[in-house]
Amino acid sequence: MKDEKHKHWARQAARYFGDRLLEQYRSENNEMMVSIIQPARITVSDIKRSVYDGPHLECRMFLPRGTMSQIPFDKDEEYQTALLERLRKVNKIRDIEWASLILDIFYDDNPECEHAIPVDSNYSEMAHSFAETDMPDCWKGGGDIKIFMSHLAAQKGEAAKLATELPKEFSYFIAHKDIEVTKEWQVEIKKALMSANAFVLFVRQGVEKSYWINQEIGAAVARGIPIVSLKMDGKNPCGFSGGIQAQEVPQPVNFVRLADEVTNILLKKFPRWKGKIQSPLRRNTIEKFIQSGSWDSAKANFEELQKLKNITYEEAESLMQAWHANVDIKQAFGVGTNGELQGFLRRAGDGSYTIENDQCIKSGSSEELSKDLDDEVPF
Repeated sequence: MKDEKHKHWARQAARYFGDRLLEQYRSENNEMMVSIIQPARITVSDIKRSVYDGPHLECRMFLPRGTMSQIPFDKDEEYQTALLERLRKVNKIRDIEWASLILDIFYDDNPECEHAIPVDSNYSEMAHSFAETDMPDCWKGGGDIKIFMSHLAAQKGEAAKLATELPKEFSYFIAHKDIEVTKEWQVEIKKALMSANAFVLFVRQGVEKSYWINQEIGAAVARGIPIVSLKMDGKNPCGFSGGIQAQEVPQPVNFVRLADEVTNILLKKFPRWKGKIQSPLRRNTIEKFIQSGSWDSAKANFEELQKLKNITYEEAESLMQAWHANVDIKQAFGVGTNGELQGFLRRAGDGSYTIENDQCIKSGSSEELSKDLDDEVPF
């Protein structure tokens, strides 16, 4: 009963404070904040309760992808702080302290989203229903972080190679490759530029003479999205992009390493994705070990694998599956013959799993609970 009362209170609080925020920003004609809050769905949770100082609350705002893409990724914390400060100002309930506010993307399969309360029920239903169909269809890859790749026509092959090595959480647009023949190409480029979250510029000799590349750079600068300039042949960026630190790219190009560098640069701008995206070099190191085709290659690949830290459950599970399935790993001396791989996974794990009886068991799973209970039986 107490739990039900608490859930009811949380729903009422989400509805009340969502209304207050929307009302405040509407009265100020702050269209940007209204456009963020109106389609939002909110949850309120009590992250700390004390008889001395009352509850400390956390507000989570779940937004449609289209709405979230309006917020520059390097401005995440700025928007969250502004909303949190306003939430504290509109709060008129004694003994309540707002500890944090988090902006996140709405997903149908997220249980938290299922219980979130719409700020404006009519508007929210419409916004969430059309969030996917309203997004331009020019993006390839299916990820939430959309990267516009700007390059000379002759460099489309380089752009495509980089795109294939990026993490699955990224989408990309390559103008000379991803525009359907039947579509007005200028319209498609504008759609991609206006919905992109980041801009990658391939800098080679002659880039400063390209009318279209200069237009694309101007659009990215005007929108304020992160720009990554890649110096492919020593040529410095020009125009608006000239003041941005460019990344020197050694020749011949190692596209896995280049994708890793681009990923790391962009993740500094995307704080909500830190810890959730596997870097290309990390992915390649794990995949190379899994595909080992001889004892010698398994040993060499294992040396590289041991440089990794904070192995996740998903990574550990795939590595243990490889140990079971790949005889070259299992029989390689110093790798799989005496539990070396299992020992490494125990030492380098991030705490999300345990290794027992040559199996990877997720922490908190029924298998782990069953083992813990068995260990406590005194006979």
